[in-house]
Amino acid sequence: MANTIQCDIVSAEKSIFSGEVTFMVVAGNLGELGIAPGHAPLLTDLLPGPVRLDLEDGSEEVTTEAAPSGRSRPTRMSPG
Repeated sequence: MANTIQCDIVSAEKSIFSGEVTFMVVAGNLGELGIAPGHAPLLTDLLPGPVRLDLEDGSEEVTTEAAPSGRSRPTRMSPG
């Protein structure tokens, strides 16, 4: 099992983030959703709001340009 997830966050105009993360937290209809490597595949609606990304080097990045929907597979998270 991989220790990271390839995360791509895009808007209609630009790429907001692209890189490997060890964990991410997004705002969903039922509350915050944490996604780690190996997470079960899912399709869900996301709410506008911050996305927290835990990066490979141990640092944390937060973007406030979240997408309104997302798709997760065990090795890739692609909000939008």
